[in-house]
Amino acid sequence: MESFQYGRDFTGWDVGSGDWKCLTQMIYPRVSSAAEKFLKLLQTCCKTVVCEKNYIDLDYRAGYSRFYYLRHHDTERRCTRLHFFSRNLTESDLHDATDEVAGGYLGYSVLRPLPDYRLGRTIFSEKLLPEGRDKTKSYLTCKANYRVNLAGNDFEVTGAPWMQQDTLVSACASIAIWVASWHMSHKHWPEFRRYDTAEITDLATQDNLSTGRSMPSEGLYPDQMMLGLNLMGYEPLPYDPSTADEARNRCYYYIESGIPVIFGLYFPGIGGHAVTGVGHTLDENYSTEGKKPRAWEDSVDSGTGILEFWENSQFVPAFVVQDDAGGPFRFLEIFDYNDDWNKCFSEKLQQKVAECARQWRCIAVLDRGTSLEQICFLTYVIVPLPLGVTLDGRAAEMRALSLLQAWYADTDRQPRSPLVVRTFLQLSNAVKRSCTKRDMPPYIALNIRRHLMSKWVWVTEFADLEELKARKLVFGQVIQDCASHANSPDFFDLLLFNIPDPPTLILVHPDGTDNWEDIGAYGSYKMFLRDMAESKVAHP
Repeated sequence: MESFQYGRDFTGWDVGSGDWKCLTQMIYPRVSSAAEKFLKLLQTCCKTVVCEKNYIDLDYRAGYSRFYYLRHHDTERRCTRLHFFSRNLTESDLHDATDEVAGGYLGYSVLRPLPDYRLGRTIFSEKLLPEGRDKTKSYLTCKANYRVNLAGNDFEVTGAPWMQQDTLVSACASIAIWVASWHMSHKHWPEFRRYDTAEITDLATQDNLSTGRSMPSEGLYPDQMMLGLNLMGYEPLPYDPSTADEARNRCYYYIESGIPVIFGLYFPGIGGHAVTGVGHTLDENYSTEGKKPRAWEDSVDSGTGILEFWENSQFVPAFVVQDDAGGPFRFLEIFDYNDDWNKCFSEKLQQKVAECARQWRCIAVLDRGTSLEQICFLTYVIVPLPLGVTLDGRAAEMRALSLLQAWYADTDRQPRSPLVVRTFLQLSNAVKRSCTKRDMPPYIALNIRRHLMSKWVWVTEFADLEELKARKLVFGQVIQDCASHANSPDFFDLLLFNIPDPPTLILVHPDGTDNWEDIGAYGSYKMFLRDMAESKVAHP
């Protein structure tokens, strides 16, 4: 392995030739699924690793001052940080990094001075995200921009956080919360502050010690996780999955919105676990083979025809999850449990599996079809919603479909069928910023930009299946107040509705008045994408 030295504390290694031995020994002295996955991702495009010694890490320092300093065994206070590049670097590149060098930055990982579980605070670029099974496209929806300084050079990486638990200060549940909150604090600063894993464990256990002392950590129960999230400034939304379709749909609303979702898992014979969803795969061919469209119940007797629709989650085979035990950027698929799944477990676990099946009805498979495949039960879901978001994704989508069906009935028109429906939560300012980049009819874009809305809004887009497949176009949308609830009067919290059948724009104002405007015929326009709505204001 070729290397170069830059002063006392910086060493560069050329790994483009495939020699990863030195790095492998640093990362894990013993066999580790997380480290194996970690290296597999890097080996796809990393060519240079720069080792930064004597690094003071925020999270490890917090854990050290909370627990490690108490031990008789001397524990180092300083860490090592590894930086990854997709280009071959030399010493001169660190002296004055060019834009080309900065463009090849893939992220970093902190190595903690621990005998095991060395992989600490890590940010991996979205460039390292692999494609899904059957070549489905992968999307890192929960991503943010992270600033990094290396030897005086400022780099920026767009990606997602990951970390191994250390089993003392933090267990898997604390890491799952940390992944979600670290993303939210960088994406939506200053609305959310940053928390280290020691703080998270202490907050989650300060009023509930059902798992014992906070440290050494024995893990967290779901109610403790929700308490911790609440004290951190979130409104956690719990969900108990009953069917695979429903679970995929419920989780998709939030992950598509850029809000991480915590999945509770249970491995028969081993115990509970928690991972964090940060993205999803998508069948961009929108194949309907083996899938059935839903039918809106109220449309059967309306006399205008049945409103049939596909939910976008039906074309999402898997979620991208951060797993402290299994590594970053894993794929999680959800299936309904049946007796055939028993064959996947050893004979000695059959009694345990039967007990689990009586309690939980969804199977979760991690990295299906690979050497890292794991099969378990999906036990719970927790969504760390921002304060003030009281309307959940399911209720928002059902109310949008109810409005669409009522519109077709009132105008005596046949519904476009089948539709594809996509519902997501977004900052209203981001929705407004995106208008001029979506080929939206100018009059609709103008009214969206100047219409007063709540800070967060639920958006439901309607698309023709073929138009969505060919050009990612939508033809209409419903925008609703996030601070509504499922039991409020129909359309009470509607903010905006536009549809071309006939061409109409409805605007609802804070005083309850509304404008119904007949607008000129318009064509379909681009679906909302987060990259269209990124703010140019940099976060620290």
